Parts: sequence; C-alpha cells; structure tokens
Amino acid sequence: SATQAVGYGKCLMLWHMLISSLDEGPDRVVFSEDEVDLPHGELVERASALAFRLQEAGVAPGDVVGLQLHRGLKTVISIYGVLGAGATAVPLNPGLRPGEVARTLGACAPRLVLCEKELAGALAPLFTHVAPIDEMMTDGARSRSVPRPPADPGRAAFYLFSTGSTGRPKRVRRTHAMMSAEADQYQGAVKFGPDDIIVGVPPIFHSYGLCCVMLSTIRSGARARLFREFQPETVIKWITRERATVLPGSPFHYSIMAWL
Repeated sequence: SATQAVGYGKCLMLWHMLISSLDEGPDRVVFSEDEVDLPHGELVERASALAFRLQEAGVAPGDVVGLQLHRGLKTVISIYGVLGAGATAVPLNPGLRPGEVARTLGACAPRLVLCEKELAGALAPLFTHVAPIDEMMTDGARSRSVPRPPADPGRAAFYLFSTGSTGRPKRVRRTHAMMSAEADQYQGAVKFGPDDIIVGVPPIFHSYGLCCVMLSTIRSGARARLFREFQPETVIKWITRERATVLPGSPFHYSIMAWL
C-alpha cells in the first residue's frame, strides 16, 4: 500500500494523512473547483513538487510560510505543499490589506510569503522573501518523489488568527494532533464517508474550512466542491444538481439560503 511504501505508519501528521489516504485510489477526485477536478494522486504530486520548490527556496522544517491566496484548488495544494516541506502554514484572508498582512504575519516571522501575483508588489517591501504562487507552482508541475517531513504530532501545523472582535487578532498555535483530532471528530459526528459530497463554502483560511472541509475530505475519502465566493443561488443550484450531502456552514450561510 502507499502507507507501507513510504513507511509512515499510523501517525497524526497531516501530510502523512494525505499520503496514507492514497490507498483509496490515486484517481479518486477529492476536490473540484468550477469544472476542474483534482484527483488524489495529482494533489500529492503537485503538493510534493511545491514542497521541494519551497525547500530549494530555503524553507526548512519548523519555518513559517505565509499564504495570501484566493480560495480554491490552488490554496489546498499550497497548504499541503507547506506541510510537505515540514513548515508551518499561515493562511490569510486574501482581502486583507498590506498593512494588515504585515501586522498579522509580523508575529510569525515568516521565512517566505506565497501570494497571488497581483499582491506581490504591495507585499514585497514588507517581507524579505515574497513569491507569487504561480511562479512556485507552474502549470502541470509534478513530482514523483514524496517528501518525508518529521512525524511529530506536536509540531505546529498552522498559525491561525482570532477574529479580533475584542482587540487585534491573536495568533493561535494549532498542532498536527489538534487538527487531525478535529477532522476525526467532525467526520464522526456527521458520519460521512467516500460516497458523500461536501459543499466547500467555508473559506479554507479559517479553522472551520480547514478542518470541516479540507482535512475532513481527506480523512473520510469524500469529495468536496470548493467555492471561491458564497453566492447562495449558485450554491443551491449546485447542491440540487449534484445531490451534495454535507454542507458545513454558519448561521449566516443557512439564514441567507433559507430566504431564497
């Protein structure tokens, strides 16, 4: 099996979870966006290629990589690329202004910031190393080798930030063990599996989207459709057409959809 081939065994590292899930089949679609499907094997290959590019750029295990990217497949590949390099990912809202990004990431001392091409000019004066994601992740980039980051469940997988409702956003350290446990708990509570289709409305730069969409999809063997923007009518039509079965959402999402 893929798990035995790379010798990971059963551990809580999120990268290892991705690799061990290959046992379900590399051609199985795990994520989609618009009309583009991302099979599990392609996700591993593209994330592995990015992980090696990050290492070439000087990113080492334990370093921090900031991510200011649009929602969608590119974000999923980038997050797993950072985890594959053994680094800690800091996914940020793509709508944050440069000053807000600087204030937020300043608490993390990022080794590198990955961003959309149109954001690079504004971020370059603020950080030592800024790289447009399209330059790091060229179209069709694949890797036949699989990274082997340290298997430490207590290592920080993400630095996420609070909403800042009572002050400035505060950094929250989320380990591989924590995130893996949350994905397990959500899957166990909702009881979905390989036959389910998840509606990826929550943004992946939030803890809810990370755990209940991205990680739970990998953990359960389900398939998730990612939406860059929450357009209620579009989402409802897609749910009806595809007969989607799981909709992680907030009261805000449900209340708006209920009025349509």
